[in-house]
Amino acid sequence: MNKLTSDLCEHIDELLEEAEEKKIVFNLKKIRKIFTAKKVSYKMNFPNRMVCPALENRDGTLMLVDHMQKLIGDVLDHGCDEDECDPMAAEIPPEKFEKVFNENMRFAMASQGRVPPPCEQVKVMCVTTTHFSSGLRAVEARCKHYDPELTDDCGRLDLEKIRSRDQEYARLVEGGSM
Repeated sequence: MNKLTSDLCEHIDELLEEAEEKKIVFNLKKIRKIFTAKKVSYKMNFPNRMVCPALENRDGTLMLVDHMQKLIGDVLDHGCDEDECDPMAAEIPPEKFEKVFNENMRFAMASQGRVPPPCEQVKVMCVTTTHFSSGLRAVEARCKHYDPELTDDCGRLDLEKIRSRDQEYARLVEGGSM
């Protein structure tokens, strides 16, 4: 893996300044493409259970559970396209693991079964597409959901019902997405 050069840092700074002007998703995709092309970062596929929300994001909390639940249905209504998600994650530094794990556990418990708890082997924090990746984890863990078209008789997300609506989304549930 290469190191960040001063020229690359300047270019990234410009994109981040633009991102503050409401172009964050567009510019994050540009930044990711630059990092990948320069071999400063790389794309990996992680099982969903190995990913958790980062502690800080634009919502000021791990994520909004109601938004995540609604997003599952919205993605299925419009069709899942992995290329549109373009997730980014950061490895959890060993010195922050306990804090990240405990905060995600607290958040899962407060969700009353709508968000799965993190697994002991969680490796990365989702930096972008937090609600999307959390939705994948929720389906995999058969969490509670309000939409009977997506759930079994007990009100838990049902992968086979979801697969019948969108095979790509079901593939990401089973295979991971980062």
